Amino acid sequence: MSNFRDLRQLVQHLESCGKLYRFKEPVNKDTEIGALFRVQMRGVAENKRKVLLFENVVGSAHGRYDMSVLSGIYGASSDILAIALGCETYVQMLDKWHQALTDPIAPIMTNDGPVHEEVHIGAHLQTLGLDEIPVPVEEPGFSGILRTGLPMITRDPATGVRNVGTYNAFFRARDRMVAAIGSVHDAMRYHWRAARGRNEGMPLAIVIGCTPEVMLVGSADIPYGSDELAIAGGLAGAPIELVPCKTIPLEVPAYAECVIEGVVSTEIAEPRLPFGEYPGYLNCDYNVRPVFKVTAITHRKGAWFTPVTVGFPPSDTNLIWGFTHAAQLYHIMKYGKSLPIAEVQFPQLGGGSDFCLIRINENVSQHEVQKITEELERSGPAKYMVIVDHDISLADPELLIWAMSFRTRPREDLKIVTGGIGCLDPSAAVTGSGKGKMESAGSHDQYSRIIINATRKYPYPPLALPRKPFMEKALQLWRQHPDLPKPEMREPWFGYEMGYWTEEMQRFADMITAGQYLKIGEEMAERQKPITENMFGRRSQQVKL
Repeated sequence: MSNFRDLRQLVQHLESCGKLYRFKEPVNKDTEIGALFRVQMRGVAENKRKVLLFENVVGSAHGRYDMSVLSGIYGASSDILAIALGCETYVQMLDKWHQALTDPIAPIMTNDGPVHEEVHIGAHLQTLGLDEIPVPVEEPGFSGILRTGLPMITRDPATGVRNVGTYNAFFRARDRMVAAIGSVHDAMRYHWRAARGRNEGMPLAIVIGCTPEVMLVGSADIPYGSDELAIAGGLAGAPIELVPCKTIPLEVPAYAECVIEGVVSTEIAEPRLPFGEYPGYLNCDYNVRPVFKVTAITHRKGAWFTPVTVGFPPSDTNLIWGFTHAAQLYHIMKYGKSLPIAEVQFPQLGGGSDFCLIRINENVSQHEVQKITEELERSGPAKYMVIVDHDISLADPELLIWAMSFRTRPREDLKIVTGGIGCLDPSAAVTGSGKGKMESAGSHDQYSRIIINATRKYPYPPLALPRKPFMEKALQLWRQHPDLPKPEMREPWFGYEMGYWTEEMQRFADMITAGQYLKIGEEMAERQKPITENMFGRRSQQVKL
């Protein structure tokens, strides 16, 4: 159980762990906050990053805001997310996700909550409205929008099925936004379509400052019809408390920082202007999305706005999306399909979606690896999917290069699968091809995915590093010299066997460490033989004499 009822409890805990930094001086949300967060994400090692709380926020055309800005609470680092979920390791986080899907805890209703400490409706929306909320500009000098990339709650008007999805919404007036929900997502595909069929608008609530559990379930590809808030309760180990909205027939987390209520038009759309997206490029397509009419803004006193940075990795979105993609695939393949999966990751530089790494258990046969490959071929969600052995750390790009370089035969181990959805990948469709449309151009058949089996197919020789006892002794000796740099050992840091190693080979290795190379030389002299043409291998056959 994570035991954090709201963000304020979590922030207090993070500060006690040294994971929070407070900016007390005035900071401009239109020119400085987004850039300051990028300084951390591009310039500070992940294990040293902190959540940034801007307590004195100003704007280029606005004085000081009453609200503060809390940056990085969802995606500054994997360490921070692990703390929020009450986990110590990444694999524990994956298993906690599986447990939440298996044992969800339904939300509970309450009559009132802190999110209703202040309620703004009617004339207030005309005079202040969205101007009350200090949304930072993410890419000053490029961004053409202000946005919330936060959980949205909708409901099917006919069936009552609720959906929580993390989508963009763009500020356009004090009481008008654009609900930038893609047509393939559940809120549009089911709820908006149903409302359009009834000639009605679609009620929608944007949740600002929810706990990470709600942010995660809203970002995950959970099967339609599941109650995401119940899964969030499973992650938290306690039910999410909900309160009724003030102007629309929906319920929202009672301990959120702020909620924007309103109705999405099923008749009118506006274009999206340039903004950063998860592949690391600006989206400049001028796609259109439905208009969202704000009917109420409710919030806590002294509320925090929680921006979710997208754009070039690392970013909040890439980390959140990467984890939810990995956790969902891990749940399906390890527990649903009973495949020998040890870990799944979607690295941030792959957008958290387009590059998938799968580490298998120890001593897995190629027959089982083939089952994994077949499952990925049917439903694998990424553009690139790489399967590696248990000894390859998914967090080390150098080891992945090593595995792909020396554990694959490209003709046999690479498989291209036609089909898929390119979404916002700029390589999937020409930039600008979606102007005036709901989606960019590009067909299903133009997109493809690749599966790479970068596992050992037969016994390999040992890893070429000293055996563990020799490395442990070397570390002891090194540490006796405090004037030397402190070593930070990376896996692998000692040699180990991989199936092809004989007792004779070990005997020779033992003789070498005992200083008996001359005895080896005497034994090898007895094995001398004349050089013949059949000794030459594949390399010599390619040489032209």
